[in-house]
Amino acid sequence: MPQHVPRGNFGPNVAATVTLLSSFGRLSQRMIATLLKDLFDLESSDGQISRLQCFGRKALLAGCDEIAADIRNSASVNIDETGWRENGLKAWLWTVVGRLGTLFSVRTSRSRALATDLLGDQFRGIVVSDRYSAYSHLEGPCHQFCWAQLLRDFQAMIDRGGCSAEVVVVLKQCGQELIHHWNRL
Repeated sequence: MPQHVPRGNFGPNVAATVTLLSSFGRLSQRMIATLLKDLFDLESSDGQISRLQCFGRKALLAGCDEIAADIRNSASVNIDETGWRENGLKAWLWTVVGRLGTLFSVRTSRSRALATDLLGDQFRGIVVSDRYSAYSHLEGPCHQFCWAQLLRDFQAMIDRGGCSAEVVVVLKQCGQELIHHWNRL
């Protein structure tokens, strides 16, 4: 078999499908196995799905350097991390959206050092993120909080009531209007 064909029961098309369902679909291994069974009558275990995910990641590594370069040269990026399982162990799926590409990276940590590694230590653009402490070193005009989270915070303040609720209602309306105009753009 050619070197690019994975060893085992499944070929490159199934590996590509699993990679797509894992990344864009953000589906669990169990859900992917169920879909493979329902759609293609293919039996697979969670372990097999994990192996195919690993194969897909290795196949995509060549493009990762190009995406990482785009991220590091972008005027602004959005970054976030979410819990993930890798070979039964706790990990995080980091997502960094740049000008032309989106980098997905599964790592065993969610530290400031890792955020700096993904952005590059020379990154001078604007970083849009949540308030997680790994981004606390980004100060002033280099760091913007995610508007979706700000709107949720505004709603929580409105729900809490009190004298500040009137002001926060206006803040929330302004934020929603800003997002509306951005979507139109």
